[in-house]
Amino acid sequence: EDNVESNNTITTPSVTRLDEPSTVTWSGDGSVHMMKHNHKNDTIDHKKMDSKSSKINLETTTTNSKESKKFFNLSRNGSKFIDSNNTTSSLIYWSQDRYTITISIPYLPDEIPSKSIRVSVTPKGSVLEYSSRYSAVGSGGEKGILSVKGTKRTKGGEMEEEVILFQGDLPHFIHAAQKELDDNETDNTSENEIDWEIINNTKSMYGSMLISEYCEKMIDKSKNSDTSSTDLNLVQITLNKAVPMQGVSLWWSQPLLHCPEINTNSSKDCPDRNIKSDDEKKSKAGKSFSEVWKEA
Repeated sequence: EDNVESNNTITTPSVTRLDEPSTVTWSGDGSVHMMKHNHKNDTIDHKKMDSKSSKINLETTTTNSKESKKFFNLSRNGSKFIDSNNTTSSLIYWSQDRYTITISIPYLPDEIPSKSIRVSVTPKGSVLEYSSRYSAVGSGGEKGILSVKGTKRTKGGEMEEEVILFQGDLPHFIHAAQKELDDNETDNTSENEIDWEIINNTKSMYGSMLISEYCEKMIDKSKNSDTSSTDLNLVQITLNKAVPMQGVSLWWSQPLLHCPEINTNSSKDCPDRNIKSDDEKKSKAGKSFSEVWKEA
C-alpha cells in the first residue's frame, strides 16, 4: 500500500515568473528550459545609433551654417544687384571691410569659359603704389575704370563675341597689394595689378544658395530649362582701399559710380556711422571751420 500511495502522489505545479523577455522550450521528457534574453548590448547599440545620427545631424547643420555665412559674406557691408549696364546682364555681389572691397560675379562656365576671363584697371597709373596707400587726396585724378570681360561661347562650341560682365568708373582710389621682395630685388609690380581669382564648383562653398538665387534672377524660366544641374563659377576681385591718411577708414557706398548706392550708416562693421566718404568728411570739416570762424 505504501508503494501504491507513493506512486499516486499528486505533484503541486510550480509557477515561474518571467521578469524579462525569455525563450521557453519543452523537451520530449516534459522538462522545461528557459533562457533569458540579454538586451544590454541592444541598448548600447541603440545609443550608438542615436549618437551617430545626432552627430550626422550636427555636422549637416554646421556645414549649412558655414555655407550660409559664406553666402551672406558675399554682400556683407555692401549689396547685391543685377547690373545691366554692360553687353550682358550680370548678378553682382559686393562686400567691404576697413581695408578692401570684394566684388563677386557668378557666371555659367558652359557659356563663358574661365580661361577667357580678363580683369583690368585702366588707364595706366590709376592704381596707386602700395607706398602711396595713405596719400589718396584730392577729388581730381584718374581713379580708374574697372573692366571684367570674357568671351562667350556659341551653342556649337565655337568662341563668339567678347562680353563685358562688369565695367565702370571706380568711386575712390585703390592701391596695389604689398609685395614681398628679396634683399636685392626692386619693386617691379605692375602699376595696375589687382588681385582676382576664379572659384570653381561654388556649390561646395556656398551650398545651393548661390545657384538658386542665380537661377531665380538670371535664367529665363519660360524656356523650361532644367536648373538642377547648373554649374556655376565665380570671378572674385579684391580692391585695396587707398585713404587720405593712416588711421582713416573709408566706407564705400557703391563699387562703381553707376551702381546703386547703399547707406553706409547701416554697415555693421563701420566704426563711424556718420561718415560716408572722404568727400563728405571734407565737407563736414569745412562746415565746422566756417561756423567757428563766424563765431570768432
